[in-house]
Amino acid sequence: MEDKACLPCKQAFVLWVIMWRRYRAWGGRWLATSLQTVAPALPGFQNMARMDMGLRFRRLLPYLPALAWWGVMVYLLWFKVGGPPSSIPHMDKIGHFGLFAVWAMLLTAPAMWRGQPLRHLMPAVLCACLLWAAGSEVGQALFTTTRSAEVLDAVADMAGALTGVMLAAHGVALWRRRV
Repeated sequence: MEDKACLPCKQAFVLWVIMWRRYRAWGGRWLATSLQTVAPALPGFQNMARMDMGLRFRRLLPYLPALAWWGVMVYLLWFKVGGPPSSIPHMDKIGHFGLFAVWAMLLTAPAMWRGQPLRHLMPAVLCACLLWAAGSEVGQALFTTTRSAEVLDAVADMAGALTGVMLAAHGVALWRRRV
């Protein structure tokens, strides 16, 4: 049977060992990641994790343009009244393609800039785009009277999302080579 008085000592030792290993692996960037991942799991160390709340917010800050663009997409896809048909054939598909390409680029670029590999990032971004493509088409069918849901719009959305992810990945790679 373990002594309960010794439990905080063991937890502190485990925290120290994990932080030391991360320090050896990552150099000077060890403190923030160690506190965020380890401290919330150990009783008595929650205050250390709260000290890093500003860092967590700063990691989400690059995604604010993607959130703002999503708001623009909600307005354009659900609330803006559709005008007369364009003289350019399939102009609405081009619009869907462009909206989702920009949104996928805004979602992909910050994570790639931090060094997250594309093979981990692409499924998450494409899944988010697929959910929003399906949701926007269902919303157009249910909530608007001037718009209709079309499967080809969702196909154009996903083609734009895939293009946006690839453009962001290529753009970050080119920027890194240049600098």
